[in-house]
Amino acid sequence: MPFLIQAKTNWKFIGIAVVLVVIVGAGIFVWQQRMSKEKVDVPKEKAPEGIVIDKTSDWKTYKNEEYGFEVDYPAPWISEEFIGNPDQFFGISFQEKEGFEKSVSILIFTYNKTVEDFIEGAEQVTTLKQLSINNYPAVLLGPEGAMGGSLNIFKNGYRFVVDCHYTAFEEWEEMLSTFRFIGPEKILIEGYVLSSITCEEWLKECTEEGEGRCSPCGCRECCGGLVSRQSLHPYRNTATNEMVCLENMAAYVCVRCGDGVCGKGEDWCICPEDCDKPNPQDLIPTNRF
Repeated sequence: MPFLIQAKTNWKFIGIAVVLVVIVGAGIFVWQQRMSKEKVDVPKEKAPEGIVIDKTSDWKTYKNEEYGFEVDYPAPWISEEFIGNPDQFFGISFQEKEGFEKSVSILIFTYNKTVEDFIEGAEQVTTLKQLSINNYPAVLLGPEGAMGGSLNIFKNGYRFVVDCHYTAFEEWEEMLSTFRFIGPEKILIEGYVLSSITCEEWLKECTEEGEGRCSPCGCRECCGGLVSRQSLHPYRNTATNEMVCLENMAAYVCVRCGDGVCGKGEDWCICPEDCDKPNPQDLIPTNRF
């Protein structure tokens, strides 16, 4: 009778298998941990080439038909008109509803000097650039630290100033990109007569008797029978008590000199052939020489 032999357990092979399972499992665990920690770079969506994102698309628009301009400003901001000094025709401030730190202002002044005169007076500003805004000469000052920035536009006897608080440089630059002149041009003639006609229309007409023939638009011809003379007026020199002829605000005036009558717009300084020489004591005193 054959003997029954009990099979022996091969512990060697079982041990090897267990070790392999542990190694493989550990490898899978480590791999999963590394994959979970890796940052996956998801490509960012880019705006199609040629398309510029408009940061001012949801801004409000301020329009001033009296002085012929408009500008966009941040929707959360508020606007308030003001007059700061006697030389100022108009002013408006755009600022935050709360805090009031960020602000951009637009001021309008009369200006009868040249752009070069303005630049000469701003020599202390290190950042200065000459520009053209809607075909009008302009000077950009700053921005410089706490000084802020200021754009000065010279248009028909006015100086438009768009300036900002130093905390609002970004909004100021965006607002400048939206600033534009609208409607018929308003021009300052002879320094004091405000007209709503365009320069082209004004230059087509001739200048009547006693009126100045020049403006920021240029100089036009005198009407028939009139001559152009330098606009001078008699004053009393306070230093000598003698009469002195000084230039008036209007550089040239159209008059009817030579007819023997001291007519409209004429005086001894303009038409000595028609007008009598005044007594210095009857003249307005001045120390402007």
